[in-house]
Amino acid sequence: MRLIIFILVGFTPGIAIAEFDYPDLVTLQNTSENSALDITCEKSDERNIHCNFAQYSVTKKTKASDLLKELDNARKELTQHPPKMRQCDEMRKIAQAIKSGSSQNTDVKDPIKFREQYEKLPETEKSDMAEMLEAYADYSCKPSIRTAEEMAKIQHAQKLRTCKVWSNTYAQDFSLDTNTGNWINKGKPSGPCGTIVFSYFERDDKEGILWNYTTRKIVTNPNGSIGMAKCSLIDEGKYEYTWRLKKNFVGCDYIEFGF
Repeated sequence: MRLIIFILVGFTPGIAIAEFDYPDLVTLQNTSENSALDITCEKSDERNIHCNFAQYSVTKKTKASDLLKELDNARKELTQHPPKMRQCDEMRKIAQAIKSGSSQNTDVKDPIKFREQYEKLPETEKSDMAEMLEAYADYSCKPSIRTAEEMAKIQHAQKLRTCKVWSNTYAQDFSLDTNTGNWINKGKPSGPCGTIVFSYFERDDKEGILWNYTTRKIVTNPNGSIGMAKCSLIDEGKYEYTWRLKKNFVGCDYIEFGF
């Protein structure tokens, strides 16, 4: 309906500005991360708006650079908590059964249920499960640095193909800057770090009815701490969101929801 009204008035500048003078309903995408915002705003008065945000983010479960740390953890786990299971042959048989769909040579008590459970799985998932079982069987029966590291490498490779999806909701109030036409939110210092959230909506220069959004945190007490975490480590980077939505390649075989 808005667009129709806008067209019917013959692109009258005064009507256009009045009609789209604040970002009432927008979806914006982060320019550097796999995240997006759904934003709804309502006017409190002519110079103030209240906005509700729903943030959606997609991140890899691990990074390629984390492999060395995971290998180190695997070696420590071997030393501190060596494996106690010794059902190596049975685990290898189950791994083979997952790949073949037949539990004939295993100790599975309900072959029909086993087949129904695993035949529905995609081939990639079955292959990953079987590979992990075989690696754990080797590690359990022949615990060594080699088998511990091999299992960690397989886990790491599978986590690299796993994406975590999470959401977050929050609200902010904005005031109109009459000099720029931007809507600005500048909170007061809060918490032990004296953190200020500074955010603003800025109308796109080329598209008068569309908005971009920028936000960042400012730490006023970098010498403070929250528990064991130092305030100086808080991310003060600027995050920009644009109305120019695009497809992002993530490369995930698996999705996990939540933090």
